[in-house]
Amino acid sequence: MGKALDNLAKFDSNNVCILVIDDDVTTRTLLKKLLAAMGAARIWEAADGIEGLEIAFGDLTPDLILCDLGMEPIDGLAVIGAIRATGKTHLSKVPLVVFTGSHEKAILDGALNAGATGVIPKPHTPRDLAKYLCGLVSRTKPSSDDLKEFRDAAKQDSDEPKP
Repeated sequence: MGKALDNLAKFDSNNVCILVIDDDVTTRTLLKKLLAAMGAARIWEAADGIEGLEIAFGDLTPDLILCDLGMEPIDGLAVIGAIRATGKTHLSKVPLVVFTGSHEKAILDGALNAGATGVIPKPHTPRDLAKYLCGLVSRTKPSSDDLKEFRDAAKQDSDEPKP
């Protein structure tokens, strides 16, 4: 992943804090490396939805939340619902991006309807992901066309045979 981290988009601010909620330790580790290379000041990791909500509702509000859908005992949709329904106004408006191994339209749309800012199917390229996340944190939400291009590229990458 070393060369993949070269020439990544960087966060505009040097104090960006991000919460990664995923039950897969490898995914969390790779995302942490990517986010650090992008200039994130603080990266919190949560191994499940309960831990993620404890961190999210803590004293420090993240600037961005990255969340998997398929987790136990609380899945990503429940995490989204709790965050969007909170009375903590700043937290309820934090960009929340869902990662999923699914490319099914119903699942992607379900996450968006639950309140996700964006849904990124796995796998993804570090460069494209960095550009997308930087746009969210800088409060310049990518257009739906940008998200469609990102999803199409991810699907194409996943369809190609692996060496």
